[in-house]
Amino acid sequence: MLALSVPQPWAYLMTHHGRAIENMPIPSPSDALGARITLRATAGRDVRDASIYVLERHGIALPHPASLPSSAIVATGRLVAVLRESDDRWFRGPFGWYFSDVVLLPRPIPCSGRRVRRLWTVPQLLVEAIDRQLGTSSRTLERRAC
Repeated sequence: MLALSVPQPWAYLMTHHGRAIENMPIPSPSDALGARITLRATAGRDVRDASIYVLERHGIALPHPASLPSSAIVATGRLVAVLRESDDRWFRGPFGWYFSDVVLLPRPIPCSGRRVRRLWTVPQLLVEAIDRQLGTSSRTLERRAC
């Protein structure tokens, strides 16, 4: 299973406010399209500035940064498209990785030290922990994509 590390508060907005686009500097690998991707929240460097921006631009008041999970897997979602342009309010580019079917895990799963803005492979023990929380297996999730 592949994963993407998403800085806070953007990961929170994906799981709680329907933000379906993660702005990326690169396109996704072609084999990732259609796959269920694990979303790992990281501590954002600019959470306070981002919180002000989100409130002013989108009218969404975010929780206190200390209450947002970080260094943890928080959700899964299906990567369904990579956009070069979009009217979506969250799109900034240059590439927008568009996710559907984002499912928040009941409990964040601690996972540290993974790179932001690149896909990485989830260790098998964490895949099993995700499967237990979702009540399914990652193989079943992947088969549903076909």
